[in-house]
Amino acid sequence: MERPAYSSHPEPGLYRELRPAWSDENLRYLCRHLRSHLFFAHVRAATGTPVTRTNCHPFTCRGWLFMHNGFVGNWNRLRRRVEALILDDLYPARIGTTDSEAIFLAIMGAGIDDPVTAAETTVEKLANLANQNEPGDRLRFTAALSNGHDLYAFRYSINDCANTLYYRETDAAIVVVSKPLDQDQNSWIAVPENYVLVGGYVTDHFGSSPAFGSLAAIGAAGFAVVWLMMPETRPVEEKEIEE
Repeated sequence: MERPAYSSHPEPGLYRELRPAWSDENLRYLCRHLRSHLFFAHVRAATGTPVTRTNCHPFTCRGWLFMHNGFVGNWNRLRRRVEALILDDLYPARIGTTDSEAIFLAIMGAGIDDPVTAAETTVEKLANLANQNEPGDRLRFTAALSNGHDLYAFRYSINDCANTLYYRETDAAIVVVSKPLDQDQNSWIAVPENYVLVGGYVTDHFGSSPAFGSLAAIGAAGFAVVWLMMPETRPVEEKEIEE
């Protein structure tokens, strides 16, 4: 029998707060006790939608986690058409107003059993919408997606430069970040633009390594993923995003 993706639960745990992570005393105390093989952490810089808890990353739906560092340019003009990409049975999961959540739910409905193809399909539709203007609207899609068993991190853009994405792999963990967390620049590998980073494991063993204690290093905006290595972990690989 398959073990739940998130330790003892089929759904990921979420903690979202409006205050900066480095000034949230509740988070500081919680981190001392949390144990998991996978952590998503995100610091949001709002790009036009309200600063509310429902608009904070990461987003979750049907066992999947998603967070995004980027934006859909001219969101007010495109919002209705982007939201039309969300399937009817997934639309009740739309509880915020961000472009990021809308993109996530569109990916969910585009065939999430094949996450890379689902993301490519959705991004292609977004690109077509963005290019209906002259000049085309900007689109940045640097994002992380996971079902608890596999990890996908994307770096893509049109009519703009993509937000950066780096990773570092050791015997103990894979860390995927918007920007390097320390001064050891040589140990971080930059993911090329228009590529997806794929990593995961096949095992029914779950570890008990502690959560990292501080999110301050992520910076003013961006995200970090900590993926703790398990037996039979597949090494990460880079794949070019089909356009």
